[in-house]
Amino acid sequence: MKTFNLAECKIFIHDGDIPSSVEISDEISIDTETTGLSLSRDRLCLVQLGVSPKECHIVKFDESYFKKKKVSKNLIKILSDKKIIKIFHYARFDVAMIKKFLGVNCNNIFCTKIASKLVRTYTDKHGLKDLFKELL
Repeated sequence: MKTFNLAECKIFIHDGDIPSSVEISDEISIDTETTGLSLSRDRLCLVQLGVSPKECHIVKFDESYFKKKKVSKNLIKILSDKKIIKIFHYARFDVAMIKKFLGVNCNNIFCTKIASKLVRTYTDKHGLKDLFKELL
């Protein structure tokens, strides 16, 4: 596990799974990174979990990880836990990639893009960049 600091946040980098010792609160932010935007062609590269304002965990998947049929049991446990609120921006894509590569149905999802569309009806700009500009 590699660790580094970014401002006041400690970032932990893991290969293939998050350790079972990581304490998860009742809500986490999640983002994925992939090799592209095609669900049929591209693969999952990493999952980022913001577990608190001062702690983030990055789970990396190398090219052979999914070919070797490895299982990320701790990450899957977190993603499927109905008690934990999972906060995404444009959850549709991230959840689809998670389902395809980790084989898990995420439960208890909050999507900031959908929330923006419901609340900010005066604009058609609902990207994360636009939300940050306006709200922060």
